[in-house]
Amino acid sequence: MYEIILTREAQKDYQKLTKNITKRVNQCLDSLRKNPLQYPQAISLKGKLTGFYRWRVGDWRVVYQVNTGEQVVTILQITHRSNVYKTNR
Repeated sequence: MYEIILTREAQKDYQKLTKNITKRVNQCLDSLRKNPLQYPQAISLKGKLTGFYRWRVGDWRVVYQVNTGEQVVTILQITHRSNVYKTNR
C-alpha cells in the first residue's frame, strides 16, 4: 500500500470541495493507495508536467506524483478540469 501525502495546496483544494465531490475524491485516494498507476484512470501527463499523473473524478482532476521506491503518492492539486492545465503551465 502506498502512503498518500497532500501538499498544502492540495489540502486547501480538498477543503473547498462539496460533500459529493469529497466522497468521490476519497474513493480516488483509496484507489491510489492500492495502485497509483492503474490504467485507464491514471494518465501520465506530458510537456512541462512530465513525471506527473492525473486521475479523473468527474469534472475534477487529482494531479499527483508517484515515488515507487518509497511507495509514496504526493497529491499536488485537486481542481476543476477547466483550471488544472492553466495553473501548471
